[in-house]
Parts: sequence; C-alpha cells; structure tokens
Amino acid sequence: MKYKKYSQKLLPVVVIFAFVWSGCATIIQGSSQVVKIKSEPPDAALYVDNVAQGKTPAEVSLTRSENHYVQVKKPGYKKATALIEKRFSPWFLGNFIFLSLFWVGMIVDSVTGAMWKLEPPEVLLKLENVSGNTANKNPVPAGKAVNIAVLDLFPGTGIEREKARFLSDILRSFLANDKRFTLVDRNNMEAILKEQGFQISDYCDSSECSVRVGRLLGVEKMVSGTIGRLGERLMVTLQILDVETGRIDAAAENSCNYCSEEDLPELLRECAQKMVDKYFSGQSSN
Repeated sequence: MKYKKYSQKLLPVVVIFAFVWSGCATIIQGSSQVVKIKSEPPDAALYVDNVAQGKTPAEVSLTRSENHYVQVKKPGYKKATALIEKRFSPWFLGNFIFLSLFWVGMIVDSVTGAMWKLEPPEVLLKLENVSGNTANKNPVPAGKAVNIAVLDLFPGTGIEREKARFLSDILRSFLANDKRFTLVDRNNMEAILKEQGFQISDYCDSSECSVRVGRLLGVEKMVSGTIGRLGERLMVTLQILDVETGRIDAAAENSCNYCSEEDLPELLRECAQKMVDKYFSGQSSN
C-alpha cells in the first residue's frame, strides 16, 4: 500500500519533469512545420531548397531551424521564387514557467529547432506569362535580317571562365533561332579575326573593343554582356551595340535570389528575350 501511495505521489512529478525535459515548444509544435505552397496558375513544378517536391498546390514539411528557398516553374511562364524565413516562436517562452528546470527545455528546443516558426505558413506564387520566340510573331522579309556577332560573356564574381564560355554559346544558339538575325558563329568569328591578325587577349568588355571587332567581322551589331554573383543574387546583363555609331541600341538585365548556377541558362534566355524585344520595339518606333 505504501508503495502504491508513493507511486501516486511521484507520478505528477515525473509527468512535469518529462514535459520540461522535452521542451515546451518541442511538445507543442515539434521540430518541423507544414507549409502550404500554391501557384497561379497551378500544376507548376515545385522545388524547395533545389529539391523537387512535385507539383503545386502542395503541403511540404520543412525544418523550423533554417530558412527555405522556394521555386516554381511552368512552361510558358517566368520562374517565380519566394523565401520562407525562420522566426522566433512564442511557445519557446513556455519553458520559463518551470523556473529551476527551464534551462533544460530551452536547450532541447534550441537543439531540435522548435524555438522557431516558419513565415509565411502559406505561400502563393504568381507566375508571369511570357511570349514565345518573337521571331514567330514578327517574321522578317528575306534579306532584311540583321547581321550580328556575340562576344564571350564577361565572367563576374563567382563565375568561372569556362562556365561563361558555355553560357555564351547558349546565347548564340538562342539568337540564331531568331530569323530576324544572321549570326556569325564562334568558329567563323575566330577564323575571321585570326585572318585579320586580331586577337582578343582577355575579354572584350568595352564599347571601343566591340566596335573594332564588329568592323573586322563586317557585322551591323555586336552583342556583349556580363554574368556574375552579388551575394546570394545571380545577375545577367546584355546589350546590343551598333557597330557604325558605337551606340547601345538595347540593354537588359535579369537576376535571381538564392538561385544555383543550374538556373543560369534559363536566366540568360529570359534576359536575351528582354533585350531582343527592346531592340525590335525600338526599331519599329523609329
């Protein structure tokens, strides 16, 4: 009987100690949180921290102890991104109720990440519709295509030279598919410059250099640009320069927060489309 009474008295103490030992926030909300992610339009490919998570709409369980980067992609639309941030959870303060043992719960909540909450708990990403290749919308009469050449993109901070060279070829392919342009490809460009005794020792990143190369190649326009990283932001800048006047006919830029280098080809194509649209829009208004 004495043992039974002793056990009954001890039980509440054990329960309270277990509660404190687990941590108040850990018990109430756990170390992960379900976040609802939607897109307009729906059925877009969903990526969280560069890991595929199926299609939107979706409910994704995420750790509370860190920020999370969300991307949604859908053909015919520009990629949309969002950042889910960790914020201090008021449930963490529940540990102070237990006075002398509060520090145990604080340690547990800190280790498990339960001291944080994720904001916003629901994410809605609106995708911007983009037009297809403008070459299909605005056919150019035969013989009227613009002669252009593309200089290798200048590799800014955090971008390797070979990566910039590879992306330069992607840009050439994109412009070559627009029938309003006649493009001098890399091999012909290098052969012509070699025949003329001209060698680009490093990168041709000035208007004077672009004009000189353009005149040697016999083209009307030169395309150049830069790819680099500024903190967590990837950036692309492009411009079309008139060889005869040295004037910049059109320029565009594109950027993406918390993107990886795998996103650069898409980022570059979007920037090139902006530049081309601006160029032909300016030509039609002249």
